[in-house]
Order: sequence, then C-alpha cells, then structure tokens
Amino acid sequence: LVSQAGFGCFRVRKSDEFSGLALKNALQSGVNVVEIASNYADGDAEEIVGDVLEGLINDGKIDRNEVVLIAKGGYLQGKKYSDNQQRKINGNGYKEVIDFCEGFEYCIHPKFLADQITETLNNLKVDAVDGYLVHNPEHYLSWASKQPNFNLQAARRECYLRIKESFLYLEQEVVRGRIAFYGVSSRALPLPENEVEFISLEELMA
Repeated sequence: LVSQAGFGCFRVRKSDEFSGLALKNALQSGVNVVEIASNYADGDAEEIVGDVLEGLINDGKIDRNEVVLIAKGGYLQGKKYSDNQQRKINGNGYKEVIDFCEGFEYCIHPKFLADQITETLNNLKVDAVDGYLVHNPEHYLSWASKQPNFNLQAARRECYLRIKESFLYLEQEVVRGRIAFYGVSSRALPLPENEVEFISLEELMA
C-alpha cells in the first residue's frame, strides 16, 4: 500500500538544512513514496535520501520494506556530463547520446542506464529500488525537431525504438533483482498528438 501523497526530491539540496529534516518528518508521518532522479542536485539528492533512510532504519523508526523508492535516469548534467566528455576523449563515451547544449546531454541506452542504476543504489544505500523510470524520453523528439531534414514519423519511430531497448534492458534488471518494476516519467503524455514531443501511452504499453 502506498500513501496518497509522495515525497518528490527535485528541490532537495545539501545546502538546504531542511531538506533531510522534511524527508525524515514525512517518512515518520505516513508518507511512504519517495521519488528521486539521478540528476537532482547532481546526485546530492540521492545521497540525502540514502542518509535519511539509513538513519531511520538503523534507529528502528521505519523498515525498508515500508518505503517505495522510485528512481529515474536519462540526464547527463554536472558530474555525469563531465564524466561523459572524458569518456569521449578516451573513446568509450556512451552510445546514443543526445547533445542538447553545453552542460546537458540525454541518454537512455542500456549501458548508461546500467551505470546509473548502480550509482543510484550506492547513493541510496540500498540493494534495490522499487520502481525505475525512463526520465522524459520526449527529449529525443525535441532534439530531432531541430535537426536538418526533420521527419516527425521517422523521429517517433526512433524514439519508441530507443524506449523499447531501454525496456528490454530494464526487464533484465527486474530479473536481476535491482528493480521491482519500471516505467516512464514523461511530461509529454497529455500533449495533443500533433505536438512534436507527444508520447503515446498506447505505444508505451504495446
């Protein structure tokens, strides 16, 4: 069972002394859904969640099985962006990376997601997360629309293909036991179908 309200970590920061306290109070007040993404505060948000969870569990205030952890991956910003620039120099950069601008790339290739899940689990200090979400895959469509000879139908085919590849990989992570379920976090699902960034729920389910 999950609480009707969840705790989103988009604004959680180490520089904010109340971030950890707010999460601690929420978890002890009946909120048991925590949503996190690897790019929030350049990974610091995940570390704060990990520290709070570890403290509450060690103090016997909550049990890990009572908390639903939902993580997300896809963004290369901050340390992840710098790391991939060095990877490119070394000849082992991630595949299928969308280069938006200086300081921001996007990728949902299995190799990248594998590394992100490992890092997330380490930051959260857990063996597994309950849910793992592909974070805003519509970024591919936004990027494609700015390329020469843009074709929306072709771009959507490629976008869904990349999502499918990520799903196939995440199926393996379910079997491996590092995630319990997976899905998509997208701002594009409610958009009209004629919008470039539109993502079809029916296509995702299929």
